[in-house]
Amino acid sequence: MQEAWQKLVQKAKQSDEFDSTDRIILDRPFTWEKNVLHLVLENSLQTNIVNKKKEFWIKLLQEFLQNATRFDIQASVASKEQVENKIIYTNQDKWLFLAQKHPTLEDFRKRFGLILE
Repeated sequence: MQEAWQKLVQKAKQSDEFDSTDRIILDRPFTWEKNVLHLVLENSLQTNIVNKKKEFWIKLLQEFLQNATRFDIQASVASKEQVENKIIYTNQDKWLFLAQKHPTLEDFRKRFGLILE
């Protein structure tokens, strides 16, 4: 399936049948499980596009695979936390980011009585 998907991505980049939104969606990573191809997308607009075009994409994938195996393409929207890359501006933001990444920092801060400003 990975190889067929890459062929579909290449066809999307070379063909006028696909618009830029299609190319963005098709270039996303996917998982394959029990004859269902799962795409995790950034927003519901992309999900609507997948639902409209998935029959066309499935037909092309079946041609690349050279078989008539029935499968489906399902799209879901990633949670905001996964999509959003928060920009760190303040010292408090920096500390929270580092403390989440390295929980022992919070222990050191408490042990040494450090105060965040």
